[in-house]
Amino acid sequence: MKSVIIFDSVYGCTKQVAEALADELNRNGCEALLCSLKDSKPESVDCDYLFLGSPTRFGKPTRRMRKFLDTFDLSNFSGTAIAFDTIMQIPENDSNREKMKAKYIDDGSAPTIKSALTQKGIHVSDKVLRVEVSGLKGPLVDNALDAAKEFVNELISH
Repeated sequence: MKSVIIFDSVYGCTKQVAEALADELNRNGCEALLCSLKDSKPESVDCDYLFLGSPTRFGKPTRRMRKFLDTFDLSNFSGTAIAFDTIMQIPENDSNREKMKAKYIDDGSAPTIKSALTQKGIHVSDKVLRVEVSGLKGPLVDNALDAAKEFVNELISH
């Protein structure tokens, strides 16, 4: 089984998640290729699983990820796409929680990526990976990378 993980990262948190996904896929015998949009675009996505991830910036993916989704030809992709993102930690205070959830989390990067891929006719996993970050720049919350690895294990066990 082969996977391609395409991501953008601003402060390094989404990169850490992408690397954790790749490590766990490799540990389970799946070939995983990492591709940072900051460095380059993949030439093709000939794979079984295509992971696309971005930090949530003002309620949406980064500009690089949006441009990639708009311009990259995915018409020959026949596998399953999976969206993931990093989001600010959700406050425990009820009034702040609802404001933040509605503004930044419900319409964050992963749901936007999932929607864009679905509109292109790509088979997209119903599940998305949402990983919380402390503050605006990180670090990732405790157990975030373990949650990413668990997500991979659940995905490949089905």
